[in-house]
Amino acid sequence: MEKGYALFLVKPTLNRNLAEEFEVFLRERGYTILETVSKRLTPKQVTDNFFGILKLNIDYLTSGEIYALWCAVESEDVSEDVYEAKMLFREKHGINEMQLDNLVHSSDDGLEMMLQKQVFFRIIPTANTHADVICMWM
Repeated sequence: MEKGYALFLVKPTLNRNLAEEFEVFLRERGYTILETVSKRLTPKQVTDNFFGILKLNIDYLTSGEIYALWCAVESEDVSEDVYEAKMLFREKHGINEMQLDNLVHSSDDGLEMMLQKQVFFRIIPTANTHADVICMWM
């Protein structure tokens, strides 16, 4: 078993109960939720911190509050577990990944995750900050 971290973003939606439902869903899958926050992003924050972003995505991601969850998880394959959790939650709500309003985003491992995490949560540098970044997953 490996321990890793995940940043999930519940995308802007009129149904705020989805954020609470997603939290319960993650806890049932064994995730420990370390921090949560709701925040509305600016277009600059989206273009600076999300890779491969299109104008359509910018408009959508800035259309309302995003609910961010910083989580820890232990799994045989953390990257696969994070991806599976995101896809199962989408499937439960009849959403596929090609739809713009696909409910949940999980940051890719490494730089993208750290850029997105710092938009939502304050990062306090430590002596092990570089090692912490290398050890993070999705």
